[in-house]
Amino acid sequence: MADYYGASLSLYLIFLLITIGLASFRFKFTIQTERLIYLILLFNKPIIKKVIYPNQVNQLKLIRVGWAKKAAIIKVEKGINIRLSVLEPQGAYEHLIGFAKKHDITIFKTKDY
Repeated sequence: MADYYGASLSLYLIFLLITIGLASFRFKFTIQTERLIYLILLFNKPIIKKVIYPNQVNQLKLIRVGWAKKAAIIKVEKGINIRLSVLEPQGAYEHLIGFAKKHDITIFKTKDY
């Protein structure tokens, strides 16, 4: 079979495995009263868990992505900023704004938000 298809079969299998691997990533974001929890899941197993307390947040930036979708960027003191572009339900953005107001976190909204 490898003689007939040559290297294209192995390239197809590698492409297929990479696609399945990337499609199995999930992101979970939880807003609690005193902290934010950001999880990255691979095959529904947590591989990265980041707990963010209000004193670690510098700014909450609210922007638009595309024409109709909202997004939020949580700027933290140390580490990588968290970009949330698809929060479900849409009311989750209001909960995030409420969290920021409760803990006196600076909120920056773009003019088209």
